Amino acid sequence: MSPLKRILICSSYFYPQTGGGEKVILNWARDFAERGHEVCVITTVRGIKSDELEFPFELIRLRQDSLHFNPNSEEYISQVVKPYKNNSDESKKLMDKVLEILHAREDYDYYIGYGAWASDYVYDSAFGGVPYTTSLVELIKLQYPKMITISAEWDIHGKERYSKSDYIVNLAPYELIKNYNFKEKNNQRLVLLPKYNDKFNYSGDFEAWLDRPYDFVCNHLSLIKGGQILLELASNFPNKKFLIKKGFWGLDNYLGSSNILEKIKELDNITIMEAIILENDEHNLSKDFYQQGRYFLYPSILEGFGLMAMEAAQQGTIPLCSDINILRYSSAPFAEFVFSEELGFNPLIHFCQDYFELFSMDYKIISEAWIEKINHLEEHPSIQMMLFQNLNYVNGFLEKRYEDSVGSFFTNLHNRQELEKNLIVYHYDNKKRFGNNTDGGYVTGVLEGKYDCYISAGIGDDESFTADFLKKHNYLSKIDCHAFDGTISDYPLKGPPYANSVENYTHNIQFHQKNIGGSNNDVSTNLRDIISTHEEIFIKMDIENFEYEWLLSLEKSDLKRIKQIVIEFHGIDSSDSIYSDSKINFIDKIKALEKINNTHYLIHAHGNVFGSNNQECIYHRPMPEVIELTFVIKDYFKEKPPLNTKKFPFKDLDYSNGLNHSFVINCGYGYNLFSNDWILDRYPFVAK
Repeated sequence: MSPLKRILICSSYFYPQTGGGEKVILNWARDFAERGHEVCVITTVRGIKSDELEFPFELIRLRQDSLHFNPNSEEYISQVVKPYKNNSDESKKLMDKVLEILHAREDYDYYIGYGAWASDYVYDSAFGGVPYTTSLVELIKLQYPKMITISAEWDIHGKERYSKSDYIVNLAPYELIKNYNFKEKNNQRLVLLPKYNDKFNYSGDFEAWLDRPYDFVCNHLSLIKGGQILLELASNFPNKKFLIKKGFWGLDNYLGSSNILEKIKELDNITIMEAIILENDEHNLSKDFYQQGRYFLYPSILEGFGLMAMEAAQQGTIPLCSDINILRYSSAPFAEFVFSEELGFNPLIHFCQDYFELFSMDYKIISEAWIEKINHLEEHPSIQMMLFQNLNYVNGFLEKRYEDSVGSFFTNLHNRQELEKNLIVYHYDNKKRFGNNTDGGYVTGVLEGKYDCYISAGIGDDESFTADFLKKHNYLSKIDCHAFDGTISDYPLKGPPYANSVENYTHNIQFHQKNIGGSNNDVSTNLRDIISTHEEIFIKMDIENFEYEWLLSLEKSDLKRIKQIVIEFHGIDSSDSIYSDSKINFIDKIKALEKINNTHYLIHAHGNVFGSNNQECIYHRPMPEVIELTFVIKDYFKEKPPLNTKKFPFKDLDYSNGLNHSFVINCGYGYNLFSNDWILDRYPFVAK
């Protein structure tokens, strides 16, 4: 476990409200605190009166409405949403209070925002150096704006909020999210599973299970939760008993569910249980619901995770789930799945492309698969016993999954913080750009004195930097100049168009058909043989992810001979090596950066738009996958320079690496950065 951290959670909703997200946030906060982390939760209370439980963390409630609003009702929109949007006095007071608290708590290590209220108002706050996080809920809202029923403006804010997040806290791994058509990869995703409920431990036997009063229990009637499918099942199984609990969000105005409710009320085999408002012990009340039935129906078209399947399984209730990816991930070992050709492989995409098609879909066709599954289970008692026995190991399974996710969560957060410490930029006024105003050009510090060696590492077909640099430093024709690249057969600065302009300065460059890496052999070199014989070296380096191996191979004495280095780091925010055959890991990347930061100050940073997935879209994030950094030896400075306070890119120094503006405007999310370049406008590149 990494060192203890201070964690701030802002959640629009919180206990005693009983939605899945509220449960997850509550259990995370409890668990983080019990592990020794300092936790503070900022939330509101929206009309629910309840005695406070004792929490092992600080809890700040900022608002208490007189009414409990259905978030899709006209009442909610008129009394909560519109005042917020219009910056009413009430809204402004709440926002000012939140920001007051945040400014007083800048020393928190991490911020987790859940829900629209929390995330909309916090992302632009005092947290310049705190990694931002948002939830899977916000990610889904961004990708599929038709899911937003409150206002289109909230979706616009969601784009900004998401794009400014350093991390997205998912409840499923990236590979699964990718199957849901999320194209963006640059934000670091952290998997943190819901805390399993260790008080959910069913001890009854198979006979007791058979004697439960209801055949099926279900928690929702809305369209996205499969209300229409449930209606068809109840109609086709009149001899089966169904217990349906109204969800916390209500029914009457939630995603077209009022029509479903009216039809269900006409059926004699359905009992409707009112939504549970928790007063004391959340666990016992949920137990009373799940243990009423033998099967838990989960016919959802869309889910954020599938928490209810976990809870049902812990109560010896067999989950019957839609065969969608997220439910497979969360519940596969202990649930049965119903596949429907009508829904296809990924119903989420279909759902979000046109939400209103939900009202016209033929749910009877979808329900046929469910009817067949239920008949199959009911006609074979041995299958029932087998399924029930499979639930015996569910608690141990969930505990291990959760512990694994917590370990990786804090480890990844800690690693990211260590990475950022080594990307702090220091102020240096005198800078100059050499090379093309596209890819191949770099910004350097203009230093007093001379160099005794110039090395160009990684050339390709562009040596414009070297051409400009050597013309400026014409004395370099008299000293050692080297160029390395094992991917080309000859040095490009020969003959036209360079013969007349730079040949006088480049004729003595020694070209080596070798790549730079961590070792010396026939095809590779770590440059130590050249470095060891010079004292004032300038290096320009772009070697496609092998820069880490190279730095790790050097001694401190080697690095102190390098007066200045302009180096392009690849995959800096990624744990995988997508740019080359290098097997370097994330920890090694941090170690490499730590090594050069021990001897050099970072004076300039520029994001390269040709990083991972940048051709699809540019995001207003502080950490490009590929970044150009300029380091100057610390011994050059009489005292430690101040931190940089200006955002990058710098006008007339930094230029995009070739991406045009219209492409950015029309890319995946249509986010206009007001520039076709990476904007590095906060920590670690800009001082807090």
